[in-house]
Amino acid sequence: MTGKPIVIFPYSRFGAFPAAERDWLNKLGKQRQIYMVAEDALPDWAITSAIAPLSLARLTELDWDSTCALVLHPCWTHIAAPLATRSLIAYFPDSEPQEEERWRSYRSWLCARATLVIAYTEAFYLEQAFCRGDVFLLDGTDETSDLLARQAIEWHLDGYASQTLIRLQQRYRAIWHEEQADRTRAAGPSAVARERLADQLFSHALYRYLTGESLRAQGELLAAFEQAVLDGREQALQHIYRFRSAMQLELGLTDDAVRTYLYTALTEEEQRQGERLLQWMDSGKRLLAEALLYRLNADYRSAIALLEPQQAEPEASRLLAELYLQSGRLECAYLLLAKEPLGSIAEREQFQLMTSTVLLLQGKRHEAIQSCLIAAETNSKALSSIIELAKLDSIIMEQAHHRGREDQP
Repeated sequence: MTGKPIVIFPYSRFGAFPAAERDWLNKLGKQRQIYMVAEDALPDWAITSAIAPLSLARLTELDWDSTCALVLHPCWTHIAAPLATRSLIAYFPDSEPQEEERWRSYRSWLCARATLVIAYTEAFYLEQAFCRGDVFLLDGTDETSDLLARQAIEWHLDGYASQTLIRLQQRYRAIWHEEQADRTRAAGPSAVARERLADQLFSHALYRYLTGESLRAQGELLAAFEQAVLDGREQALQHIYRFRSAMQLELGLTDDAVRTYLYTALTEEEQRQGERLLQWMDSGKRLLAEALLYRLNADYRSAIALLEPQQAEPEASRLLAELYLQSGRLECAYLLLAKEPLGSIAEREQFQLMTSTVLLLQGKRHEAIQSCLIAAETNSKALSSIIELAKLDSIIMEQAHHRGREDQP
């Protein structure tokens, strides 16, 4: 075996790995040693794939400079994140709906640490693509798209950059959604088809935006908005048309972009953000306005790219800290906020709890608990973070025990 070893941090619902991907994993196992974190016997499929068990206690024995971690569930975040592994692949199979909210923050933190993110749904893919690079979709809906994602994982394991494959998959997905929209149009004017058409056109627009084709993307977005209005969607203005402002930014049309956002600002909070945009534009702070506008469209990656060179400026630093938090980059936000004066008791409590989480992600468990206890001196609710850590430990042990678990087909 010439390839670098892989350690799988499992997800029990899938018997440690999605059934559809086991043949591919078996192929990888012929090139490199694969371990699975386990405190008892492995599932039968893993044994036949020559996967070896690895207890939690033995994690520290591996040379993580030459080992890849493949993490299938966010509960492993505080275990996998501190390992300083050669590569960390976050690949979360579709979770149960009731689990989604509970694991949102952990998933975001782990993806921010990951060197490669594999999305199991298109919604999660787009969310992550607007936060960072090195994201691929592997959802089983299209063989070619899935093939590009698997190839990216193999390249990543061998230490090769995957930028070419990222662009290939995004262009392919754009074409795929365009073809789906054409088929829907050809199928006839049923209500179901019309509703599907608006989503297909909007998805096509988003992928064209990601590939840098904002002029074409704008045309697709306007078609999606028109269809959504015809369908009677009440929030088409905010959910579809507003993204035109991000496309206008990409085309260098900042004034038009601000006007587009203001046109879609209906709630009190949206209008407040609109006033903030106008104030920055009027005072010549166009870069800040552009970064905020990207943020209001959930394009955190573009906003961060604008602000990072300007972080010495106080307003830019504060906005950048917000963006880091919203995109899961907790440690980056912590480093910026540590320089800011903390006025109120509530601010100090929140910062102390953030400190605790950062320490946990660095593998400093004892220090993290101490930080929680300090926060609890003024707010007993901070103790819930310690209780949450104990629950995490219990869930991890559940994930690591495979005996008696039904092997999902």
